[in-house]
Amino acid sequence: MKHAPLFAALVATMSANGCASSAPAGNATGADLARHCASVDGNERVAIKVYDGKAVSVCPPGGETDCLYSQEAGKTFRYATPDLNADGKADAVIKDFTGAYGQHDVVHVMAFAQCGDGNYVKVADDMLQDVSVAPSASAGWADLQVTRSCYNEALGDNQTRRFRLTFDAGRFRYGPPDNDPELAEFCSAKELSLPADPAAPSSTD
Repeated sequence: MKHAPLFAALVATMSANGCASSAPAGNATGADLARHCASVDGNERVAIKVYDGKAVSVCPPGGETDCLYSQEAGKTFRYATPDLNADGKADAVIKDFTGAYGQHDVVHVMAFAQCGDGNYVKVADDMLQDVSVAPSASAGWADLQVTRSCYNEALGDNQTRRFRLTFDAGRFRYGPPDNDPELAEFCSAKELSLPADPAAPSSTD
């Protein structure tokens, strides 16, 4: 029993240093989101206004000038409103057709998490064909199931592949497809070397 105080002190030290437990990368808390919302600048913390059900403007909070994306251009739309981090708030997945590739098969997709004041912070930004929240039984940030097509010159056709995006709490951002840095670039040599996914929706569906 004489070692109990030493053991208690060791446990307290480990807890203070974050060594007592190691949460998965995707399990950032609501407090983490609040701190992140307060720390980012106007280019990352934005207001999203929806027009006619889907068209959106993404602008600095408190105004509709200097917008990053404007509904007046008619190229930016709300695609889905999942709750990405299980905090009860509707987050936003937006498709931007400004830089669409392959007759709009692959478009610029962004995901935004909603802050406590109703503004948003960007947590994902990629060129994708489709995106949905992957089923999960665990708490924390949901994985995203995504598809995108790349043109295969040898076949003379597009090939579609399915990937998973996982939230990186350290960067407060979803990582590259399948957490592979070589897949961060759209249609990279690594991506083109992978087999097509026969279960994924094709670009002609």
